[in-house]
Amino acid sequence: MMMSLPAAAVAQSDAAKSESEARAILNEMSQAAKACSTIEVSFTATYANKRTGDKHASDGSLKVKGDAYVLDVNGMATYSDGMTVYVWQKEANEVDISDCDPDAEGEMTPTKLFGAYKTGYKLRRLPDAALSGVNCAQVDLYPVDKKTDVMRLRISVEKATMRIRQFEQSTKTGESLTITVKDFKVNKPMPDSAFKFDIGAHKGIEVVDLR
Repeated sequence: MMMSLPAAAVAQSDAAKSESEARAILNEMSQAAKACSTIEVSFTATYANKRTGDKHASDGSLKVKGDAYVLDVNGMATYSDGMTVYVWQKEANEVDISDCDPDAEGEMTPTKLFGAYKTGYKLRRLPDAALSGVNCAQVDLYPVDKKTDVMRLRISVEKATMRIRQFEQSTKTGESLTITVKDFKVNKPMPDSAFKFDIGAHKGIEVVDLR
């Protein structure tokens, strides 16, 4: 006589398999990124609010070299050489300078960008999907901390290259941010000086030193 597993046990087994497959995908994505000497990404960031109907998009770019990065989007550019962070508000012609703190909440670092999934999230593997004709593996991440406003993250990874193609963040208040990659270049030579903001090149700029 064959014994069948209880429905709860089957569901738990399926969830564990889904999480294991999801983690394997993100691990491969992370390792592929770490193997690159530099990364240069151009993207479109789309914000939407279900409650208000507001929706707008802006183009941006990200350059990464080791622990250094430059993020330029929506009228603001953040430069970090791994030690100092410069946040340039273009319209106001103001730059805020602070020490780099990788452990600070909200601090964007390359390690966090490609490794944030490793702690604090439950993972779920989704069926593959085509994004602009590109076959992608998809993973949902759910924060373990129920107090956070973030409801879900979704990462789409191009299966042929294991490079991120899209990142979606949904909140409990009906807001969403979708980052869609337009171009992804790797191993392009970048001088270290590209990751340090040149104050002298901006006439009349207001400098706010927070160090």
